[in-house]
Amino acid sequence: MKFKYVLWTVTALILLIIFGFLSLTFGMKNSLVVFLEVIVNYDKTNPEHIIFISHLARVLVAVSVGASLALAGFIMQLQYKNDLADPTLMGVSDGSALAIVIGMIFMLN
Repeated sequence: MKFKYVLWTVTALILLIIFGFLSLTFGMKNSLVVFLEVIVNYDKTNPEHIIFISHLARVLVAVSVGASLALAGFIMQLQYKNDLADPTLMGVSDGSALAIVIGMIFMLN
């Protein structure tokens, strides 16, 4: 039962941060009202709706990637039984940097 309250609290805080970010960064007035308007009746000619949908998608991707990286770090710490384990322990950082360099070299654009 306690987990349910924690989940709702975290969800409410994330939504508060998203709406605060949108209202401060893009000057959207009443971003919660805009959010509900986008959900109920989306208008692709309204610039506020387009900006909101595109940034909402980016925020959701960023949150899911961050959660995935946190989970991967947690699993790595459990596997090695080391509280200070990080991605450099197994060469994950070096491998990703190599993949980025190779991708930049062979990029066709």
